[in-house]
Amino acid sequence: MTVDAEAEFLASYDPGPFAKPSITVDIALIGIQADALRTVLVRRTSHPDLGRWALPGGFVRLDESLDDAAARVLTTKAGIENVYLEQLYTFGRPDRDPRMRIISVAYFALVPHALLDVVPSSDTMRLFTIRSAPPFNERASIELLDDRGALVETAFDHREIVATTVQRLRGKINYAPVGYELLPEHFTLFQLQRVHEIILAARVNKDSFRRRMLASGELEQTGDMQDDVDHRPAALYRRTTQRSSRGKKTDKKWIPDEKAIASPSGPSELQVDEIESLKVAGWMDAEGTWVPKGTKLPPYKRKMTAPPNAPVYQMSFQDEAEAAERARLIESSVDVKHEIIRNGDGTYSIVQIRPSNDEPSST
Repeated sequence: MTVDAEAEFLASYDPGPFAKPSITVDIALIGIQADALRTVLVRRTSHPDLGRWALPGGFVRLDESLDDAAARVLTTKAGIENVYLEQLYTFGRPDRDPRMRIISVAYFALVPHALLDVVPSSDTMRLFTIRSAPPFNERASIELLDDRGALVETAFDHREIVATTVQRLRGKINYAPVGYELLPEHFTLFQLQRVHEIILAARVNKDSFRRRMLASGELEQTGDMQDDVDHRPAALYRRTTQRSSRGKKTDKKWIPDEKAIASPSGPSELQVDEIESLKVAGWMDAEGTWVPKGTKLPPYKRKMTAPPNAPVYQMSFQDEAEAAERARLIESSVDVKHEIIRNGDGTYSIVQIRPSNDEPSST
């Protein structure tokens, strides 16, 4: 088709026969305050759901991108800017809005404590507590509570959006540095630990958590200590700049590499024989230390690496979303739960989180 023919076609094109759904962006603002997960809701001043609390949101303008619309809504509706903002999910159930066909592209924003403290508490906007329950890696079940502890019903499907945000954060917290976005620039290891525990709704082992975080290369000491505290001051840390990931892109599914094994976008499903052919490369022991398969272990380490331990598949990914998708596809074919870990070189690996009968050599 020539350029003139293309222009002629577009000039005469009639979009009338096709339905035109509207698109909105809705923002789940997440922060931690008073040892609880909190979100910002605004009260609706018009029908439908007049008077109910809702996430800050708005219609996408014809001349702006989704990301620009989300940033605009964050600023104009919540008065917050320059925070971590990530696209979450698209909510498009046909009956989600009684006015017309409206598709919502949801985002979540991670708000540090200092910004959360200045969110006004009024009849039109206020903070609410997110009460969630474990377990990890399953769809989060949440309730929204006001400051009196009373349950709050949200407009539209906004409680589902908050629940999906909690689920996303639980999936990311152990392999992506999202927890730092909820902390001040300088923080203690205990504060970082509490962020993980509040998001996961579960306690973590203090010693292994600290060893893992200090070995991650994601943080460094500032040289300063806490002040104005009524206990022994703790050392302050800050987040470091992450090193670039390594590995190679390829058109094939699994190509071994001495440093990393990278996977392309690949097909939308895995065959069973592909899953069975994935080799376990090693284990994470009780201390969070990587133990290559076949390692000869000293006697004092043998108990620490005995089952239950988490086999790590011998493949890694440059992109966390790709790793998560591969884990989902594996789980759809084998009855084993998985999670994603971030390797020291910036790549991502898939780890089983149920015990395995295959264990490292202790000879």
